[in-house]
Amino acid sequence: MHSVLWFVLFLLHYNNSVFAQCNPDIFAPIILCPASVTVNVAPGICSTTVVLPAPTAVDNCPGGVSITNNAPANNIYPLGPTMVAFTATDLAGNTATCQTKVTVTGGAVYTLVCNDWVTIQPNPSGITTVIPADVLEGGPYNCVDTYISLQSGTPAPFINITGTGMFVVECWVLLPSGGYNKCWGNISIGGGCAPDLTSPTILCPASTTVNVAPGICSTAVVLPAPTAVDNCPGGVSITNNAPANNIYPLGPTVVKFTASDLAGNTTTCQTTVTVTGGASYTLVCNDMVTFQPGLQE
Repeated sequence: MHSVLWFVLFLLHYNNSVFAQCNPDIFAPIILCPASVTVNVAPGICSTTVVLPAPTAVDNCPGGVSITNNAPANNIYPLGPTMVAFTATDLAGNTATCQTKVTVTGGAVYTLVCNDWVTIQPNPSGITTVIPADVLEGGPYNCVDTYISLQSGTPAPFINITGTGMFVVECWVLLPSGGYNKCWGNISIGGGCAPDLTSPTILCPASTTVNVAPGICSTAVVLPAPTAVDNCPGGVSITNNAPANNIYPLGPTVVKFTASDLAGNTTTCQTTVTVTGGASYTLVCNDMVTFQPGLQE
């Protein structure tokens, strides 16, 4: 009997306490956000889906707590950090908030690679628009802001070039720090090939010195092939005036390489092959030589 009476008194006290706290309810809920999270994505992926765990929320009064947030639509997060705010609201309209951070890394490629030679067809208006994608290779660069300029110019989303010819351009990418990375390349508006008036570029192998034993008056030397490029399709032919069978005599021999494109434009470079040793310039005479009469030595 006493136990039942005590329990009834406890319920009356609890209900009166809850009624006192909740009439009116002036206390905000308590909310605990999920931990911040970092997700790495592959190059060229500019966003990804991240589903955060639900926060925990409690209130001092019955009736439950509703929770809302400002997460991106469909939980698709862009590259970089995104702050997500969760708001807990009780039946009396009291609110409490907390925040968590979702960071998406990777995706952006900040090291640019420019094509050395690009041929672009001219616009019939005489003004041709060139964008970074016309010159860039590698990447992908779809997650970063890229720009282009003429050499030593100011970066812009595009450049307009009047007329035809060869131009040096620079491509730029904006870094998170606010600075830039860049690369450069050559573009030919109109191909530069009708007619082609530009000579190839050729780089000769380095000069070389070969030492031979005394009495050896020549030796074979095989030089590496030079490197040659042209502004127009069709390749470059290379000739030289090296000795027959690459047999070089004692002393220095200058070898000239000539690069020719399909239009007949030529460029030359030179390298030197020097063969040392071989010749003996210190003479030694026999102290006594006897000749037989009537015989010629």
